Amino acid sequence: MIDLQDQMGMETPRYSFDKEKHIHLLNNIPLYGTTTVLSVIAKPLTWWASGLAVKELSGIEDTSIFTKMKNRKATPDEIANAKDSVKLWLDDHKDMDVDTYLPLLDKAYRAHSIRLEETAQAGTDLHYELERYVKDIIDGSTSFLDYDEKIIPFIRWASTNVKRFLWSEGYCYSEKLWVGGICDVGVELNNGQIGIMDFKSAKAVYPSHYFQDAGYDILISENGIHDINGKRIYMPDRSFDFYSVVPFGAKEVIPKFNFDLDGCKNAFIASLNLYKELQKFQE
Repeated sequence: MIDLQDQMGMETPRYSFDKEKHIHLLNNIPLYGTTTVLSVIAKPLTWWASGLAVKELSGIEDTSIFTKMKNRKATPDEIANAKDSVKLWLDDHKDMDVDTYLPLLDKAYRAHSIRLEETAQAGTDLHYELERYVKDIIDGSTSFLDYDEKIIPFIRWASTNVKRFLWSEGYCYSEKLWVGGICDVGVELNNGQIGIMDFKSAKAVYPSHYFQDAGYDILISENGIHDINGKRIYMPDRSFDFYSVVPFGAKEVIPKFNFDLDGCKNAFIASLNLYKELQKFQE
């Protein structure tokens, strides 16, 4: 690890965040990003992407029917509906030739990319709404009628379970690991437990989401929470009790919890080590 104090002649490392480039810096030297580190862990999206392609080439809306059929759990009506969808699709494309089929294949090939682009903005909007609600609570300027109705379940949960939010959009870093990150929320519950919370656009919570919380835990425990200008605004006086993820792509937008903090920390460190080793092959 680089000894910044000797190299830069500074007693206290200076953290900053370049918003335009989305880069965390320590004494103007880039840090690894927390989410970037966890890119070494693949999410189970292969079936989702292939399902979108099949939908384009069959007319079947819910491609999970194939899994049901394979496991012999599909009802006769579900199978009949799938066949009807394919028949309609074939009728609509009965005059298709090579020149019209190739563009259709291209559309199927890119279906997952297009869907990601379409959902990205919606995800950003809901993330902003959740963040705005938390900031409003911290500032004491709330209006429950002013938020997107999709986050109302979270608001109800927070109204019942949250004593206070400790921060919103907190910047953090570790000189020891050479990692920086932006943690969505810190929260203290009515039962006295404090934890780290992250907002995700996913429909389900993946293990890597909790590993990301663990990364933030390590960073925050070392140097606290800072604002975008590098000023420390929060330092925990004790260990965190839980990690939480709010999958706002799910039907019900409420937090999911993980209490295996040591296991998640170990997973984050393992991901960081793997990421660093893989980077050597890119140099």
